[in-house]
Amino acid sequence: MCRKCVYKETVETLAVSAQEVGKLESARSPFADAAQAAGYVGYKVGKLDGATFIVSLVEKTCSSPS
Repeated sequence: MCRKCVYKETVETLAVSAQEVGKLESARSPFADAAQAAGYVGYKVGKLDGATFIVSLVEKTCSSPS
């Protein structure tokens, strides 16, 4: 699989997972905590449009001894 494909697949998987967790009323999020602290009682889900992902791929390369 090409590197670009690995990055794209990884980011898409993270984004889908973040959306699913953000919709769970049982999961806590900084956004929901702040909303409740500001008086929005009962606000339990996350902010679904505010995710940023940085993905990097680290590979070990073999080099010939000099």
